[in-house]
Amino acid sequence: MEDGDDNNDEGAVYPKWKIDHTKLPWHHRDVISRDTSDPIILANRELLRYYVQNIATIKQDTILSLSAPEGILPSKFENALWGQPINFNNILSSLNHVRPPQENVGHIGTTEIHFDATKLA
Repeated sequence: MEDGDDNNDEGAVYPKWKIDHTKLPWHHRDVISRDTSDPIILANRELLRYYVQNIATIKQDTILSLSAPEGILPSKFENALWGQPINFNNILSSLNHVRPPQENVGHIGTTEIHFDATKLA
């Protein structure tokens, strides 16, 4: 063994530990709640488990997606992908900007014409 090699962990790859979920203290309650849960909640849990496998790639795909909502910060996406709580009020307010109705004014000669903003049905 050369000098300095005995504690060199740089570049070392360690395998991930396989977690035995049956040994977790909440496992029994989790099994019971899984049996009675809404299928949508179970589907969301599976999606979160899938996303966590490669957060960076999922985050990049979400940002580059042509159909992803605009105006959501990448950090908000990352929190959601990690399964962290997010404030939907902040997210939805960034997507739907509320502005007062705009009044359009036109002129024909010296006459001023006011047009009300169109109302959505």
